[in-house]
Amino acid sequence: HAQISKDLEPKLKKISVSDSEVKDYYKKNPEYRTAHILLRLRTEADEKEVKTIMESTFKIYNEVKQNPEKFSELAARYSQTTLSGNGGDMGFQPAVRMAPEYYKAILGKDKGTITPPVRTQFGYHIIKIMAQRDYKDINMDLYKKIVYDSKRDAILEDYYADLRKGASIKIEKKNLE
Repeated sequence: HAQISKDLEPKLKKISVSDSEVKDYYKKNPEYRTAHILLRLRTEADEKEVKTIMESTFKIYNEVKQNPEKFSELAARYSQTTLSGNGGDMGFQPAVRMAPEYYKAILGKDKGTITPPVRTQFGYHIIKIMAQRDYKDINMDLYKKIVYDSKRDAILEDYYADLRKGASIKIEKKNLE
C-alpha cells in the first residue's frame, strides 16, 4: 500500500475536477428518485429459489401494472426491505449508489415508469421512477467527488495494468474448479 501511495501520489495530486466535467458526467448519469418493491434472494440461491422468487415478483408486477396508483401500498405489503413502510421510496440516489442493473433499468425512462422485474445481487426489484433531479439542484461536492473517484480509479487501473504487463502470471485452471 505504501509503495502504491509513493508511486501514485504525484499523479493523484494533479487530479482536478471542473464544473463542466461534472455537468458532462451528470448528463450521462442523471440522478433519479425511485421507489421499489424488492423480493430478496440469497447470495447462493439455487434454481428452485430463483424460480419461486421470480414467479412471485412477476405476479406482483402484474398486480402493479393493473393498479399503478397502488404501488406504495403494494411495496408496503410485499417488499422485503426496511423502506417498505414508506412505499419503497429510495429518495434521490446518484448512479454510483445503485446496483448497475437497477440503474440501467431506469436510465432514460420517464417519471411514472414502472419497470418489469430487474434482478440484482439483492434479488428482484420492481422499480417506479418518481422524479429526476435537475442538474442545478445536485449536490455539487458529491458529484465532484464522484468524478474525482472515477479519475483516480482510471489512474489505478493504468498502474495495475502496467504492473500486470511485467508480471509472470500463470493460471492453474485445475485450482479454480
